[in-house]
Amino acid sequence: MRGNLCGLQTGLEMKVVLYYMATNETGTSGRIVTKLKEELKFAVEYRNIMQAPNISEIATFDIVIFLIATYGDQELQDDIERFLLSINSSIKPGKYATCELGNYYGYEDFTTGAGSIVDNYLSPKGWVCCMPLTSVDTLPLLDWKAVDRWIHILNSAYAPNKK
Repeated sequence: MRGNLCGLQTGLEMKVVLYYMATNETGTSGRIVTKLKEELKFAVEYRNIMQAPNISEIATFDIVIFLIATYGDQELQDDIERFLLSINSSIKPGKYATCELGNYYGYEDFTTGAGSIVDNYLSPKGWVCCMPLTSVDTLPLLDWKAVDRWIHILNSAYAPNKK
C-alpha cells in the first residue's frame, strides 16, 4: 500500500503527533511507543497523556494518531477519556487515525475497543478519520505482528519517498 491515506499533499513535510498513555516504558503502550520511535521512517512528536499535554496544540498538527488501550467493551481509561473530552468544538478539526489495544479473545468483531469511541466523539466535531482502524490484541501476549503491520501501513502512507 503506497500513498497518503489522509489526503495530504505528498512531498511536503507533515506535522504528526501520537498521543498515548503509558505509566512506564515497560508496559504495553510504552513498549509499542519505543518500537514506533525505532521503526517509523517519518517525524513524529510523542505526547504521553499522563504528562498532561497542552490540548490546544493538537490543532497545529496535520495528522493526530491515537494509541489507546481499553479496559473492555468500549471502556476507556479515565485519563484518555478526559483527554478526548477536552477536544471541544473550539479546537480546529483535523485528521486522525486510531490504534486500539485490548483483549479481543472471544470477540468476533475486533472493533469493540477505543476506535468507535474516538470516531463517535470526533466525527461530529468535524474531525476526519484518515486510516482504517488498527486493533492490536494484547492478551495473553502482545500481538507484535499486528504492531509490525501497523508500522508498515504508517510508513507506506507517510514516509518520504526515497528516490
